[in-house]
Amino acid sequence: AFGDVFLETFTTQLSNGNEVELKQGGREMPVTFENKDEFAELVLKTRLRESTEQIAAIRRGLASVVPVRALSMFSWSDLELLVCGKPDWDVALLKRHTKYSGLTASTPVVQYLWKTLASFTPEERTLWLAFVWGRNRMPQTDADWVDTVFTINKWSRESTDETLPVAHTCFFSLDLPAWSSYEVTRERMLFAIVNCQAIDT
Repeated sequence: AFGDVFLETFTTQLSNGNEVELKQGGREMPVTFENKDEFAELVLKTRLRESTEQIAAIRRGLASVVPVRALSMFSWSDLELLVCGKPDWDVALLKRHTKYSGLTASTPVVQYLWKTLASFTPEERTLWLAFVWGRNRMPQTDADWVDTVFTINKWSRESTDETLPVAHTCFFSLDLPAWSSYEVTRERMLFAIVNCQAIDT
């Protein structure tokens, strides 16, 4: 029978872990086959409305920057792009906003790094950006960079092909070991971005 396998009452758990009654006396009211549709409707209604206060605060914040009427001109994906930037990014754009310390654009390991970034999937590029900058989105255009510059620093100590890079997320910079090949560079960078996800590692 339905009641033998579905042992619920007219309550639901909210995102914060609190249990609430879906109707007065709901804790004492079992869900039966006959009232299951009402139960499902009340759960849906309660869960969809539990964040009303937070959504109103987000709306007020957004309205303080952009007139609410203007938002109707954008789809959710357009708005996400304007607020957050593209989930994937252009390596050539990053190159244009890079400076070198103790290295040059023609230093072999720098060339290996650019080749590595070009070979990464969008997901890997996102991980790499989080590793070096603590962010998951890049500015979209040259104009969006303003004074931001990515810095590649020469490794200041002795390094081998086993040495891992060091990122300084607050400064958007990377200390790059003198790896011997593209293959080593790609392998070491992948290891770093997958396994070293704390800030300033």
